[in-house]
Amino acid sequence: MAVTKIWAIKDSLSRVVDYAANPDKTIYSDLQKVIHYADDSNKTINGKEKACFVTGVNCNADTAFEEMYAVQERFNKVNGNVAYHAYQSFKTDEVTPEQCHRIGVQLAKDMWGTDYQVLVATHFNTGTYHNHFVINSVNMWTGKKFDCNKKAYYKFRDLSDKLCEKEQLTVIKNPSGKTPRSMYYAEKRGEPTKYNLMRTAINYAISISVNQAQFRKALEKQGYIINLDPRLKYATIRSVNNTKNTRLYHLGEQYDRDGIFSRMRENDVRIRSFTNKLISYNLSYQTINDILIVLNLILKFGESEYQITPVKINYLKIEKHEMRVLSKSEQKILTDYLISDNDIYKFGVLLTLYTGIRIGELCALTWNDVNDDYILINKTMYRTKGENNKTEIKVGSPKTISSNRRIPLPQSLLPYIRKYKNNGYVLSTKKQQFCEPRLMQLKFAKMIDKCGIEKANFHALRHPYVKPTTKKFITFFERFPGSRIAAHSCLIRYSWLMPPFPVFLFLKSPALHIQSQSGLPERYRPY
Repeated sequence: MAVTKIWAIKDSLSRVVDYAANPDKTIYSDLQKVIHYADDSNKTINGKEKACFVTGVNCNADTAFEEMYAVQERFNKVNGNVAYHAYQSFKTDEVTPEQCHRIGVQLAKDMWGTDYQVLVATHFNTGTYHNHFVINSVNMWTGKKFDCNKKAYYKFRDLSDKLCEKEQLTVIKNPSGKTPRSMYYAEKRGEPTKYNLMRTAINYAISISVNQAQFRKALEKQGYIINLDPRLKYATIRSVNNTKNTRLYHLGEQYDRDGIFSRMRENDVRIRSFTNKLISYNLSYQTINDILIVLNLILKFGESEYQITPVKINYLKIEKHEMRVLSKSEQKILTDYLISDNDIYKFGVLLTLYTGIRIGELCALTWNDVNDDYILINKTMYRTKGENNKTEIKVGSPKTISSNRRIPLPQSLLPYIRKYKNNGYVLSTKKQQFCEPRLMQLKFAKMIDKCGIEKANFHALRHPYVKPTTKKFITFFERFPGSRIAAHSCLIRYSWLMPPFPVFLFLKSPALHIQSQSGLPERYRPY
């Protein structure tokens, strides 16, 4: 790693040359005339500083002043900026004296070529090896003075960095200038400054983010626009009220692009570690997401009430599995089994197959909700935790508001309705007042097992094979595309596979509470 600087000399060329190459401090007078290092190190010491190597580029080190002054006299330019003084300092213990000087000489050649006279001296006085460059301000061929502007300095610095990279030395990626004096002392006192406010905003955004999109959005809410585009040399940030960007490295290493990404990965690791621990308990993804939702609510409460650092939580993506549906042949086998030696539980399965009601709605259904034309769905039965952590059965409102509905009944079910109808629950016997959903699920499992049907849950009865079986049905769907949507609704009955075909069910779903009365018999109207 090399730090560089360059500035003008106005007073005395001889003073600068003497400082850089004092014979009393010199071990080697010229790199091309290397002599042995003195055995007695005291000969190299003079006050606080000692010189190791001195080399002249386009001049001789021993007569550098005379040669430079002669050029200035020849072109009558002995006043003003008589010379430029530059230095190149390396990281402690990173280079040897020889390597330091070799890089310095090559840098002088690359920067000033054969146009300017340069004296290169390698010193050791601050615990680090560094090169001094004394450059004659006058071109030795044209007499033109060296234009030491910002462009020249940046060229000097870039050439130095390239030589360091070639020698496999460290290079400062984001060279920073001096912090303004007022800002330096304000930050030291802990007062709010532009940089401090930016750091605070970035810290908060990082604490609730695990990716760039979340991070950028969190900063925008705080009034900052950040650009982390990897195609740009420097990442920047600015206030929405300002057009001038600030390079992130000015805020510190941990606020630069790589530092921000690293800190966001740490957030992601902590959350993933907790999530993986939940997964190791063999919990379902839905249960894990429920836990994460509760955790997120706790953290939000802590953020608002106790100012704790928030954490952004990403929920698990639950893959949707293909719904198990009964095929036409399985429906026929099951229907034949349910009709033969029919009982109240088989009737319940048959009713669900023909109407598509949910298991909880079936168990909560009473005979007061059933007549010859339709069934009224307005409640559901479910299990919930009660006292002493024990579950109890309750009857409440259906799943959603739209679940309150009337479903027309097919004529084929009327004989069974008249056979079992009484004043209690539909699924009731002399021994049992009602049948709870869990018991009904077990009875259904035994039924399909006896039928030789592949394992399926009760909900599979709500999604029969809905592909039309005749060409006229296909033609109907082609002519009325909107009917396809209604045909796939879980809220309509599924008795359309059996004659008579209730066309109005596909024109307007009963679940939408829309009446379709024109040209329909009274018994087919949903209300």
